[in-house]
Amino acid sequence: MSHQAPSFRFATFAAVALVIVTGAALQSQVAISRDIAYFIYNNARMLAGQQVVGADAPLYFTGLMVSNFILYAPVSALVAMGVNAQAALFTYVFAMFAPAGLALYRHYSQTGRQPLAMAMTSALAVMAFVFPIDMFGQREHFFFLLLVPYAVYMMKRLDGPDAAFASPAVIACTVLAILIKPHFVFAPAAAEIVAAWREGKWRAPFNRVVLAIAITSSAYYGWALSTMASDPNRQLAVQLNQAYFYHPFSEMIFRKYSLLWVGTAGAWMTARLFRRTDFGTDLWPILWLGALGAALVQQKGVDYHFLPATAFALLASVHAAGVSPPGRRRTATALLVAAFIVLAGWRGQTKLRDEHAALNQIRQLEAAVLRHAGDRPFLLVSTDHWPLYPILVRTGLIYASRFNTFWFIDSLAAVEARRGPVEGSVHRALEQAVVEDFQRYRPRLAVLRRDEEPELTRFLTNPPISGLLARYREVEDVDGFRFLIAEGD
Repeated sequence: MSHQAPSFRFATFAAVALVIVTGAALQSQVAISRDIAYFIYNNARMLAGQQVVGADAPLYFTGLMVSNFILYAPVSALVAMGVNAQAALFTYVFAMFAPAGLALYRHYSQTGRQPLAMAMTSALAVMAFVFPIDMFGQREHFFFLLLVPYAVYMMKRLDGPDAAFASPAVIACTVLAILIKPHFVFAPAAAEIVAAWREGKWRAPFNRVVLAIAITSSAYYGWALSTMASDPNRQLAVQLNQAYFYHPFSEMIFRKYSLLWVGTAGAWMTARLFRRTDFGTDLWPILWLGALGAALVQQKGVDYHFLPATAFALLASVHAAGVSPPGRRRTATALLVAAFIVLAGWRGQTKLRDEHAALNQIRQLEAAVLRHAGDRPFLLVSTDHWPLYPILVRTGLIYASRFNTFWFIDSLAAVEARRGPVEGSVHRALEQAVVEDFQRYRPRLAVLRRDEEPELTRFLTNPPISGLLARYREVEDVDGFRFLIAEGD
């Protein structure tokens, strides 16, 4: 087996390199995610001592921005130095993947399972660079990459006598992973509980770190929610988020890769019931279930919230295929893994068409914004913030509002439809804030969607707002967006 190791190392390197090159080619054809662009833009504002866009939303948002500032600071620094945002983000993801992939490969190869080491590392590369074509760089993307070193530590801790202590690097990665997505503390916490049960005692100090993080996160969220309950405006902000994002549990479970969840459970049962296995056979499904539970708790139903669960599901299935007994059971599990790879390719091809069209739209709108706004602030008057932040990151311009576009108008209507009229003071406060931003930033350019929501149209006809827009005249229509510039500018 020893003289086969170099050939496996070369094959793994070649496979991973092919996946990375494929991922780079895919990312060159798509636009940077609106959420990632949002974080990069707000990082720049925080560094400049300016107000963060959207900070009037729920109270815990401030703490969220601090953790995201830490996470995306390297990307923001590269962008500030003139590096293309897409290239900076890809480099950052690679920097996260490299130690995770190396740790994963070394663990499996050192236990004499070179084929499984190659398969697991390649699967991680697929989830890091190919599958998340439209979710590239989301916090959930970084979460599962940051948690892989922890998973390797846990397998060594339970299966080997020489790993009772976690390195500072593993602890730092896990802490950052939980801070950027506190909901997902379910995954490592569940792993720690199962590990403690299997060990029969709390022998390793790292589980106390994870539990401390879980308690701290719970206390912080409890404090934030209790504060919101006594503040009508912040309570309304929570209701707006619920009306805008939330989905029923049943819809999320059956809509989001339900066949994959069933297949993963089947793969685990195949490996677990028919052969004595190592802790990895249990660990990856535990992380999958923890991440899946965290995604469901959020009730938002967005694809990228299920990315960690999908990644751990694939790794669980690959591991199960590698440790299953030979014969039809291993073949069936291997076919499941192959089906997932086909799913990733199909999904990538489907998303590539949509994302490439979005990139072309951004390029058209970017040129028009620069043509009409010059170096002045501009305003997107819409209930949807696409494609605001990618344009801001690409142009370096300032957004003329404290709000994350006008999404609150559509959400406010949904809240009123569910729970009755909202106090008039709330409407007046929103109007006053919009007027103040107009007067503060004096945007030369206002961009409106041609087919906007009727609720926003009614909001714009209110006297304080309509008076401000009256001095703007339409100069161009680009791909369904109306471009208006201020008279006299």
